[in-house]
Amino acid sequence: LNKQFPVLNNLDDGSTIDFAYPGTNANTDQVSIPSRSFYNLTLTKGIKYLCSGATGSQITVRNNFVADGASIEVYNDFLGARALNCFGDVSFLNGCRFDGLVNGGIKPMTLKMNGPGPVQRLITNGPWPVEFNYLMRDSAAACNIIVSPNTNLVVKYGIRLTNANATLS
Repeated sequence: LNKQFPVLNNLDDGSTIDFAYPGTNANTDQVSIPSRSFYNLTLTKGIKYLCSGATGSQITVRNNFVADGASIEVYNDFLGARALNCFGDVSFLNGCRFDGLVNGGIKPMTLKMNGPGPVQRLITNGPWPVEFNYLMRDSAAACNIIVSPNTNLVVKYGIRLTNANATLS
């Protein structure tokens, strides 16, 4: 398991971090994504592990999150990131999997869509379901969360939109 985190300092607004190394072996060749705040985050191809150092932590993306052809996993212990908190559009493209199949059925995480509005998009184009424990919105700003046509979205435990002005369509 590649547990070496890259050193990322002084990320400017507008920057994009793309974890593009094509890790292909679940036991020896994966890419670990640190639990921190990014502006734009892209995960391109291969096996990507979302991880952290604290229970209940989250990965925050201040603008757009794109997973392109990646198999995204969450550690099956207290080190796993528990939420993906996004303020821009969220895209799962080209057969991206986010369902915890590597290393024995790892739990999916929570997707928080907390953009400023008026619209935030959840976009998919692959054959695999995009699976989350919860879909949430904590922000008080009015927002319509638009899910792309033909999206195979599985929300295991529930949807929570805390603002009366938040809609899901």
